[in-house]
This record gives sequence, structure tokens and C-alpha cells, in this order.
Amino acid sequence: MKKQFLLTIVIPFFCSVSFAQNKSLKNSTIILPDDIYSNFSKESYSRTKPVSFFITKENDSITILSSNYRVFINTGDKFYRKKDFKAAAAFYLKAFENNKGLGNVDDRLKTACCFSILNKKDSSFAELFRIVAKGHYTNLAEINAIEYLKPLHQDKRWREVIGLINKNRNALMDKMNK
Repeated sequence: MKKQFLLTIVIPFFCSVSFAQNKSLKNSTIILPDDIYSNFSKESYSRTKPVSFFITKENDSITILSSNYRVFINTGDKFYRKKDFKAAAAFYLKAFENNKGLGNVDDRLKTACCFSILNKKDSSFAELFRIVAKGHYTNLAEINAIEYLKPLHQDKRWREVIGLINKNRNALMDKMNK
């Protein structure tokens, strides 16, 4: 007997997607578009576009097909809150990829946390160095308090990250003093 589970998530801009997991297709999740639009909208359906994804988990890899940075980030956040860090990281990376490599500092920080938990220290540090160098990250108290990053504290690269954050903080203070 095939069992299917269906979960619908409403995404901003009045789009909704459904997660359907077919138990007979082991390790796969299909996210299907719904035709749910705002009750308040008077626009025709032809002007609105449902969002659709397809996720497969085969041989320990995840493939995602879609667009829209914010949709990927929101979906990644849902997996992050459920502590499915592998799926969350995949959505975050796809968001950055579709956004010409650009990403919000907070989103990249969550990606670094995902990689840290998945014991992918090199990837985690790559995200942290990007946050510090390109995002001019300065919040030393926050980064030291993040529980998911604690496994990185023993690595020599952690001191480099902290040193660069201090450098950013000093540059910010100098700029404020002028």
C-alpha cells in the first residue's frame, strides 16, 4: 500500500506549494504548485505564477529546480527550523546560485551553520570568510554565541575569522568617529 503525505505551505505573494512525499518512492519529495491565490486579488489567474520545485534525494545528493531567491531562502528556513540541515543548505546554495552568487549575510550565516553541523568545515569556513570579507560582518558576540558554530571554535581558521571581524569592527568605529 502506497502512503502519501501532503503538506501545504503558503509562501509570500500569495503563492502556495505542497510537499508530497510518496513512501513508495524512497528518499524523494515532490513539491507541487497549488492554484491558491489571494481572495482579495481581482487580477486574472494568467497574471499570477505558481511556484514549483522538484527535490530528489539520491546517492546522498539533492537536486532542486526553480527560481526566486526569497522562495528558496524561505523554504531553506523551514528545513533549518526542522533541523534538516542538508536540505536547508541545498536550498540556501540554490538561492545564492540563482542570485548571481549574491546572498544576504544572515542567509549565508545560516548556511555556515548547516555546513558546521554536517561536519563540512571547509564549506562552513568558506561561508564565514565570505560573510566577513564581503558582508563586512561585525557582530562578534553573535557569532561566538551561535551553538551550531561551536564545533569550529577549535579550528585555527576560527581565530582568523574572529581577527577579521575585529578588523571590521575597528574600521566601523573609525568611520563612525569621523
